[in-house]
Amino acid sequence: MNSWSAYCFKISIVSTFQNRQNFELMRLFHFILALILAALWETRLSHAALPTGSTNTAQIDFGGNIEPECKARTKVKARSTRLDLSSATMQKTNHVYIWCNTGQNSVQATYKSTNGGRLVNEQGDYIPYMIRIPETLQETNFISARTVTQRAGSGTEGNDLMRTVKIRPLVTGFENAGVYRDTIAVTVALN
Repeated sequence: MNSWSAYCFKISIVSTFQNRQNFELMRLFHFILALILAALWETRLSHAALPTGSTNTAQIDFGGNIEPECKARTKVKARSTRLDLSSATMQKTNHVYIWCNTGQNSVQATYKSTNGGRLVNEQGDYIPYMIRIPETLQETNFISARTVTQRAGSGTEGNDLMRTVKIRPLVTGFENAGVYRDTIAVTVALN
């Protein structure tokens, strides 16, 4: 209620009190109204007041949460881009390192080829290949994603554990010239 409407309200109340008895009632009414307004004002300001019994010592409690997670990484190896595509032998590509903050010793790792298990050149020619991860995945085609149980490292020093990804290009000796490539995405999930 703004001051103008309060003033009008007060005038209308005063005009209704005609005699001395009504005047005493009006004073009582104003007293009660003042108490109500004071209580409302105090309630409005009470959030800034210090609690009673405050001392010269305060305590701050705080904390947080680290969600369980696993991480995968690779080390860039020059041999990944220098595969011998004239040979149908199994060849190392890169290492995959996995670490989890849960202390578990294995995870579900999903390997997925961007080109569906094929090395593709700029003209769209391709060479299919087989994939193998020693002690994890036997040699198999890579047309669709493969999910395997793979060992994982743990500890606050980031002691991740490694597996080597190998491929065997299925070359015939009659492939078109070009630079052939593929990308393998590795996604890890908690067991």
